[in-house]
Amino acid sequence: MVQQGFKGFTLIESLIVILILSMFCLLSVPIQRKMSIYTKSDQLIEEISFEQIEAIKANNYHNYENEEFSLSITFTRLASVLHAETIHLDKYDIIVSLGTGRIYEKP
Repeated sequence: MVQQGFKGFTLIESLIVILILSMFCLLSVPIQRKMSIYTKSDQLIEEISFEQIEAIKANNYHNYENEEFSLSITFTRLASVLHAETIHLDKYDIIVSLGTGRIYEKP
């Protein structure tokens, strides 16, 4: 039995809603990619800093290796590094400076 006065959506209305939703999805992809790069760089800086602190705690040389970036950093017992490193992540560089062991991000 069909109810009187019940009206559904037309094809045009449905297509407009689908178009608006697809536009939101298309706009969110670049934002998600940028956030992914931020997350990866923050995680890498955190890992390197942790190894640097471990070198200070152990009062000995400590080595950090990352196969994804083919990276190897050796920290001295005073938390300085033996050779400088620059890690490239798309538009950002993570720099581990020589001597001081300072770790920073450069756009």
